[in-house]
Amino acid sequence: MGVVRLSFSICSQSTKVVYNNQVMSSYLKQLESEAIDIFRKAYGLKNQGILFSGGKDSAVLMQVALRAFWPAK
Repeated sequence: MGVVRLSFSICSQSTKVVYNNQVMSSYLKQLESEAIDIFRKAYGLKNQGILFSGGKDSAVLMQVALRAFWPAK
């Protein structure tokens, strides 16, 4: 796993954490790739399914599933 570098900037009211965009983008692409790989490995198992409730987590799960299998080849 890569290193995420943080830079801090202090505002008058609160402290904000700013991520280096390039490092974070690379890290997120790696996570997405791992999730897609897990979906493709699970495809061969019996009785697989995805439960969708319409929440944030379900929406992300559906996007990863679409990226893993769409368009079907």
